[in-house]
Amino acid sequence: MGINRITKFFIILYFIICSSPLFSQDQISPKKSNEILRPTDESLNTTLIGKWTDGSCFQVEIKDSLAYCISSDTLYVVNLSDPANPVMLSSTAITDSGKSARKLIINNTCAFIMNEINSTHKGEISIFDISDPYNPQLINTLETNDAVRINCNNDYLFIPARDSNTSFLRIIDITTPSNPVELDSIGNHSLSLAPTDTMVDSLLFIKVQDDHAYFFHGEWQRYIMINHVHETIELDISDPRNPVTKRRINLILNNPGIIDICFSGDYIYSLMNTDSRDGFSIINISDPSNPVRLGFWWNAFQLYRLLIIDNFAYIAATECIRVFNIDDKNNPVQVGWYNAESHCTDMETFLNNIVFASEGLYIIETDSTITGVEHDEVRTPESYKLHQNYPNPFNPETNIRFSLPENTNVNITVYNILGRKVRELINIFQPAGAHEIRWDGTNEQGQKAASGIYFYRIKTDKFSKVRKMTLIR
Repeated sequence: MGINRITKFFIILYFIICSSPLFSQDQISPKKSNEILRPTDESLNTTLIGKWTDGSCFQVEIKDSLAYCISSDTLYVVNLSDPANPVMLSSTAITDSGKSARKLIINNTCAFIMNEINSTHKGEISIFDISDPYNPQLINTLETNDAVRINCNNDYLFIPARDSNTSFLRIIDITTPSNPVELDSIGNHSLSLAPTDTMVDSLLFIKVQDDHAYFFHGEWQRYIMINHVHETIELDISDPRNPVTKRRINLILNNPGIIDICFSGDYIYSLMNTDSRDGFSIINISDPSNPVRLGFWWNAFQLYRLLIIDNFAYIAATECIRVFNIDDKNNPVQVGWYNAESHCTDMETFLNNIVFASEGLYIIETDSTITGVEHDEVRTPESYKLHQNYPNPFNPETNIRFSLPENTNVNITVYNILGRKVRELINIFQPAGAHEIRWDGTNEQGQKAASGIYFYRIKTDKFSKVRKMTLIR
């Protein structure tokens, strides 16, 4: 018996929909979707300026001029003062048998390393004193039911958790790392963290950025990949002892895996895995009740890490770093890349350069013709310098660069217009080279400083200088 025309029409329509890369079960349907293939040339508008390959690592954090990076069982400290010639200062065993390091956080003079126990997704946090980068020392351990989804803001750790009844947020005061203090756990009811519907399965994923924390509810998989997001909640955590729900974002995604995500104004930039393929997405959340996906760009390789710097998106992926110009949110343009020798699993910025983990560490600079940022010549400074902060005026944070021609003790302190101390930024021994630190606009108590004129002073064994900056709230 033949197939009638109506049946034939629906069969053809079914196969068209199922085979289309534009088809998505997300509530937020893509506006456009493009395939991005792996470039064949070694690089475009990027230049390798240095590398360190004496150890293997998958994550990197940078503080001042030192890179802290981890493998599954080792913490490495690498001096980047001369980016062309990175030098390892120390390597420290960080795990016992049956444990594997999963995530690294650097806060002040301590490294917080999340270790998973026997592939159970549960584990412990090892706290190392890194005030002496040549000899990090284990000073404490904390038990946790989550070895990966942990974030830090100022002197507080934020850990999502769940018991048999509800999901909640653990907040731990690490002002004294040798004696962390857990604050009262924050549950669904006290902060209304649960979605408005009743289908919540878990508090899945958190992204801490500046003084805000973003929470995703839904069904979870291992590590940071998650499925079926029901709602996204933004909290103001400027006072960690009293977080306040700022807004709910009706971001419902039926089959994504969130790999990494950045929030900037009215936009969400995300790396997601959908239908076994990774991609880069931009979503407009100016109306939280009705987010609009501006585009989804498929990638023919696995993605790991996302950085948004000014009007550029940097993506760490399988064997390459991608650079996109995102001036036009509807049509980001790939303007550069660098092909690596192995998977690029993490990256950070240092002196306008990109430092990425790919077995070892690699430092690349992006051509100033596309970013507008001129790069300093890579060499040891000939004299002491304290540079003007940038941006200036600023809100909420600013960067301060300084140069040292020799190894020395360095103190940088912020003062108000009356000459009163506001915040000591660093007081530590530093190697010769170019350095950069950040002031987040808070005082010694972690409170936001008021708008106004401030002074920052550098003092070393042989040099002292003061500069002025302006904070605008």
